[in-house]
Amino acid sequence: MKKTLISILVFSCSLTFAQEVNRSITKHSIWSYILPETEHSGPMDVSVDFEYYFVKETSGGDTHVNINYKLKLTYTATFGALRYKYKNRIYRQDEMHGTDGLSMVGFDKIKITLIDIQISVDNIGNSFSMNSSYDNVYNIGSISKDLDLNHLNLSLVGSRANRINFDDSFELTARIDKMEKLMKDRDNYKELINKADISFKSKNWEDAKVNYSKASKLLYNDPYPKEQLDKIKEIENDEKANQKLIDEKKESSSNNTEASKNNKNTTTDKAASNASKSTNNAASNQSNSLKKATQEILIWLMV
Repeated sequence: MKKTLISILVFSCSLTFAQEVNRSITKHSIWSYILPETEHSGPMDVSVDFEYYFVKETSGGDTHVNINYKLKLTYTATFGALRYKYKNRIYRQDEMHGTDGLSMVGFDKIKITLIDIQISVDNIGNSFSMNSSYDNVYNIGSISKDLDLNHLNLSLVGSRANRINFDDSFELTARIDKMEKLMKDRDNYKELINKADISFKSKNWEDAKVNYSKASKLLYNDPYPKEQLDKIKEIENDEKANQKLIDEKKESSSNNTEASKNNKNTTTDKAASNASKSTNNAASNQSNSLKKATQEILIWLMV
């Protein structure tokens, strides 16, 4: 009975030892990958959690090794913020938030569905593809039958992503399109404000009003163009009031000049009338004197 128990124990230990020799411990590693340049849209940075172990198999005198692995994918912030590539342009979550204030909207809807990684194993060197779509086993190649499997590790530094699939986010693409329009509107806004300010300084009020009004419609939350339009309105009202005073002074001056002219004409007419009367009186007196003298001569001759 004791011999039987000892035999079972020895056999069990032998199996355990054999398993330890032919199978490595399970290892975990985390590495980040960048979206391949050939892909025009998608999450830029994907973190991969590798869970794997190696198994040694001998067949026909040759010893080879398999890797058994599972991959867990996470959309990750490699440079302090999530990045997303859209139409060949990269957008950062923090920069977009600084523009539209929407923080994680859209980014939180992105789901990584697959990654295909080109990778190799240290000390073996054969490059192969790891795919996350399912748990997998891959025959790496021949090894020495005495190799300690626990000395094998994935060569993560030299690995790269061949392909990244994901569930797209309509919220994010719509947000990017809206932000692009906003950025374009801001550029146009700056140009219009610059033109309006130049017109304002040169007192070209009509051109200034046109450009300030256009700018205000582009970014209606910015108070500056509205404030400038109010200033122009106030200036124009002041100019109209000043012009009215000037016109009134001119009219008053013109009336005074006309009245003075009329008075002068009246005085001249009176003087002329008086002079005429004086002349007539003088002529009448002279005529009367002549008549009287003639009469006196006639009386003298008759005598």
